[in-house]
Amino acid sequence: MKHFKTLCLALLAVAMVSCGSDDDDNRSNAELIIGTWQLTSETENGQNEQLDDCELMGTVQFDGTVFTSVTFDDFNNPGTCENDGTFTGGYSISGSTLNLTTFGTTDSVEITTLNDSILVLTETDTDEDGTFVYVTTFTRL
Repeated sequence: MKHFKTLCLALLAVAMVSCGSDDDDNRSNAELIIGTWQLTSETENGQNEQLDDCELMGTVQFDGTVFTSVTFDDFNNPGTCENDGTFTGGYSISGSTLNLTTFGTTDSVEITTLNDSILVLTETDTDEDGTFVYVTTFTRL
């Protein structure tokens, strides 16, 4: 969830998108992504991140040009999930690259899977500590 919050807070701190659709129809990624997606899992460098019930309530909605992400936590009231933040920005898709724009900054993520029920985004970050690969999986609501 740590990465999903970062993704939602900056909801663009994502890298390049490469998409594979499991659908046999001719819908584009831009058409398939429209809807509301709920967080189901995250990995960092292939290791599963332990997400709590509140974190798993996180969603991102795409409407054609605007995305809205909502995160939840129970920091202030343990056992009670509360809205931790709602963030809105613009987005566009070019091939399998999802470009997210918030606060005047555009970042890109790789769409590695996109079909009627599953959205998988892959981000690769490199900094002084090394290279990190984050994979975030959502299911359509």
